[in-house]
Amino acid sequence: MNRLLSIKQLQILLITLIILGFVLPMPMANKVAANSGKIIYVKQNATGSGMSWDNALGDLHTALTQAQSGDQVWIAAGTYVPTGNQDGSDPRTRHFQMKNGVWIYGGFPAHPEENMGRSVRDPLVNKTILTGDFENNDSMETSDRFQENAYHVFLHNGLNLDKTAILDGVTITGGYADGNVYPHNSGGGIFNRGSSPILRNITFTNNTAIWGGGMYNNSSSPLLINTIFEENRSFNNGAAMANENSNGVNLIGSFIKGNMADRGGGGIYNNKSEMKVYDTLISGNYSYNSGSGIYIYDDDVSRVTLTNVTISGNRTEGHGGGVFGMGAELLIQNSILWGNASVSYNNEADNLSIQFPKTKISSSLIGGSGGSGTNWSNHFGTDGGNNIDGDPQFRNSIPASSAPTTAGDYRLTARSIAINAGIELSRNSSNNDLDIRLRTFHGEKTDLGAFDFRPELQFQFNYGLTNQDVIVRVESVDIEVGSIQTKWIKGYRNYSDYIFMEDNVQVFDTEFTVHENGVYTIYVTTEHGSISVYHVEIDQIIKQMPSSPTESSSIPVINAPSGTNFTAMVYDPTQKYVGTFNNVNSNGITGNLTGTRVNGGGLADENGIFTKLQGVLNGTGNGEFKELKLTSTGPSMYVRITDSPISDGQFEINKITP
Repeated sequence: MNRLLSIKQLQILLITLIILGFVLPMPMANKVAANSGKIIYVKQNATGSGMSWDNALGDLHTALTQAQSGDQVWIAAGTYVPTGNQDGSDPRTRHFQMKNGVWIYGGFPAHPEENMGRSVRDPLVNKTILTGDFENNDSMETSDRFQENAYHVFLHNGLNLDKTAILDGVTITGGYADGNVYPHNSGGGIFNRGSSPILRNITFTNNTAIWGGGMYNNSSSPLLINTIFEENRSFNNGAAMANENSNGVNLIGSFIKGNMADRGGGGIYNNKSEMKVYDTLISGNYSYNSGSGIYIYDDDVSRVTLTNVTISGNRTEGHGGGVFGMGAELLIQNSILWGNASVSYNNEADNLSIQFPKTKISSSLIGGSGGSGTNWSNHFGTDGGNNIDGDPQFRNSIPASSAPTTAGDYRLTARSIAINAGIELSRNSSNNDLDIRLRTFHGEKTDLGAFDFRPELQFQFNYGLTNQDVIVRVESVDIEVGSIQTKWIKGYRNYSDYIFMEDNVQVFDTEFTVHENGVYTIYVTTEHGSISVYHVEIDQIIKQMPSSPTESSSIPVINAPSGTNFTAMVYDPTQKYVGTFNNVNSNGITGNLTGTRVNGGGLADENGIFTKLQGVLNGTGNGEFKELKLTSTGPSMYVRITDSPISDGQFEINKITP
């Protein structure tokens, strides 16, 4: 799925974080500036000044240098390398830098159109790659292929970045911090010292460092939202992330998977730092020493809170396949630690190993703990109540022996004991799970782990030509048929002028008939009481036209000036279509659209074929075409007007009235 947070979701999330103290309110000057500056456009290989997409800059470093507080930098899909900020004669010190008050956005198409807004961004499709691989040779199987890479893709060494510095929608890769001196031995992807930016919708992949392959934080408190850390490497500690002397590192809604540390913290290494992790999956990581998921060090300072976190499939040769805590204060709630491996030690060390324990666990599934009560193992720290022990029944858990790996699906199946085993907490950063869907609560109960349970459903559609309706069947891959109840409420067709509503129409069955095109909202209730929401669009129901004369009623068209391209699908059993699209009610325009038959378009049927018709509106006058009529010489005809124009955005059809 597309995991890009919407503007509304981000507003809700940031407001909640401010209320809870995670984000310091911006100075008013920065608030105003962040919305009132200019936009600098960047596109790979462009040669312009950056004032528009057609006149974009080709060098990201130049754009970031020119940007002032209040400006935004928009980056089209492509690959960009640092070209500035070099320290002395070493070209590997080149790097990018963020700035306070500057918002940096990637994920735009590689060839964006003018006036294209931020809503078109999709970082997972339109990959905006910021890389330290100057020679583009990291994929080659040579021993020296990384030796020319930048030490850091981003270096923020004492820049005092705050939450007005935002980076959103890029992939950070190819940083290789193997230097002999600090800071060039830490933070291959991003190095933060005394800097606390907001990072969201970021993928850190294939970065390497001695400390903190993906990210290194020292005296910093960055906020990370909807991030992915995968296949990063550390020659020492913290393959995905390393935190030292930092107060307030917050990680929300993130994937940390398939990373590898030669010592501790295949996922995260946390030393003398406070860190809070919410709605996050930590899986398939490997460390040779200890703490392949998380390694927490220091007996007095480090404080770590894990809420709705799933840690599974991680492997270490030392202690704590899931989490290793060395005297730190650790709070675990509504989380799952299961299926991790500590190769050299006993089963109790597989999921959690703590020394000098200051650990409290509540409402969580902890493998090997025995669950709350008399069976609780004190090896795991203090039993805070409502803990359970057992197989969480993930959709596709990967054995820890396979780590490092990015494989696996750690969503819950219908028979999981983790469903409704958690408690509602006041903390929540927006109550979204890792799929960016609102968590469901049943009284004060909710599901454990990063993912709220939703059944994996499949929808089958059986369209009928003569019945003018569609039979919809709901099937599930993880629930027995009959154990779900579906409630369908008729929605809208995405067009504000025509809204259909059928309140409280309920079908407690897995098969039913729909008579109208539209968007349907489906509420699925499982035997556990969990409610999931789905949206299904029905858009291929065929309406039979009158047999004599064969003419459609008016088909409204919005903003369809002369020259507009138009496509229709017509079912004509006689295959005698020679009709004309006649213009009516045109506000002063005269003219028509003559349809041209295009054989082979559409669907086949034993009684005839669907035929695609294409044409162009022609006419004169000062108004706009408002309605069209379709006529045919055939005795009977079914008509469906497509919702997609054959040219970019020239018109749209609102509704067909047979």
